[in-house]
Amino acid sequence: MWNMNSGYSGYSMSNRAVDAYEDGEMPLSKWTKKMIISEVVEHEHFTEEELKKYHKNVLAEYFLFESSWHHTSSYCNKTYFYSIDEYIAKEGSIEELEEINKRYTLERKPKKEIKKLEARKAHITYLEWGGTRTHPKATNVDAYAVIIGNWAYLEDGKKKSICSNGFKVIKYLDRAPRGSAVIFKRILKRLPDAVKKKI
Repeated sequence: MWNMNSGYSGYSMSNRAVDAYEDGEMPLSKWTKKMIISEVVEHEHFTEEELKKYHKNVLAEYFLFESSWHHTSSYCNKTYFYSIDEYIAKEGSIEELEEINKRYTLERKPKKEIKKLEARKAHITYLEWGGTRTHPKATNVDAYAVIIGNWAYLEDGKKKSICSNGFKVIKYLDRAPRGSAVIFKRILKRLPDAVKKKI
């Protein structure tokens, strides 16, 4: 068990942790944007004007490094301390900082949610036109289809708009009727890849 009377400063942190603070080391959570900029600017390579536009996390990733760890709190937790990387502060570049900033901006950008569509098995009827231009003839066709959005996908790979004249859903099916499972399997297999991703 850790002896609180040996090498510990009160109940908050070890004596070495206290020394680390005095040497300019701190846990990451203690570093503020203002403090990072102030320490970096002291090395006279970057200016405050250049750095203040960046988020604290970007500055921390570029200019800070894990320099040590110490015991803190009455439970002797292991806490990592960070310091300014003097080489980066003296020799770093805005170009490198920009690369980190671009990545950070992309990571924070909310990802577009793809709205999932429901694929429903159905028994449908639709009109199929034949005859000639002057004497068109419509035939009612009964078929099984998978309805996704505003489209009914058929066994032959074609699709019909559910809004077209003569189209009607006779019945939505929770399960494929006997002997029709292979038809629905074929329909789903022939769906365009873009549609497959949405169901």
